[in-house]
Amino acid sequence: MQTHAGFALVLGSLLVAGNAFAQGAPPDAPPPAEAPPPAAPPGAVPPPPPANPPPEAAPQQPPPANYQQPPPGAYQGPAAGPYEPPPPAPTTDDPTARYHDGFYFRGSLGGGALSATLKADGSSTDTEFSGGAFSLDLMFGGTPTGGLVIGGAYFFSQAQKPKVKTGSIETESNNNFNFGLIGPFVDWFFIPDGGFHAGLIFGGAVASVTDSSGRESSTATGAGGGLFLGYDFWIADQWSLGVLARGVGGAVTDDSVDPKREFTVGNFALMFSALYH
Repeated sequence: MQTHAGFALVLGSLLVAGNAFAQGAPPDAPPPAEAPPPAAPPGAVPPPPPANPPPEAAPQQPPPANYQQPPPGAYQGPAAGPYEPPPPAPTTDDPTARYHDGFYFRGSLGGGALSATLKADGSSTDTEFSGGAFSLDLMFGGTPTGGLVIGGAYFFSQAQKPKVKTGSIETESNNNFNFGLIGPFVDWFFIPDGGFHAGLIFGGAVASVTDSSGRESSTATGAGGGLFLGYDFWIADQWSLGVLARGVGGAVTDDSVDPKREFTVGNFALMFSALYH
């Protein structure tokens, strides 16, 4: 009887275990709940809010169906901006441009007035010549230092058919009275690259009387000198145009006739000038 009771107990235990195995293992226990953060102490400053989060990237649209990738090398860089640096200042290869140095040539043309007084040995009456005169000057030289020119020049003036006055008698001559001056000169530009200049000349002087055909009837020689003042305007690196005023004079003698004749000559001219310097 006891044997049947023990067998029944074992059999019941096996049936309970098999039923539990068929229904699966018992579920796991739930995880413990997280502890709440500790409370801030009284009077504490709350932490600052987090920085602005970066904006979310916008969703990129897919390229259209007809989009084509440009071929390599076809990309052109951005166009230059509206600002461009100023161009460099112009330079010249010739440091002597528009500067008074080196070779000097001046040609001047103009007119003015000429007067001369004739004295003859043994005569108490002087003869005076006066009239308008045509003038031509040629000057050549060099520049030993900036703005200072030394050279040689020829000044010429002619009074065509001047008035002749002897005592109280005044007539018009049928001849021309000529006066020339040749010799060294000095011309100084106050500023080597400027236009104002002044100079002087000394040398031999010649006075002559010629008829309408140019034939001389008398010639007198001697010495003379003069002063000139002018201004030149640059028109190229080495060329200038300007105006020039000059006054020259001299004392000349004609010993080829008897009695001997002496002339005192004065000439003033206002001239246009062309200068290479």
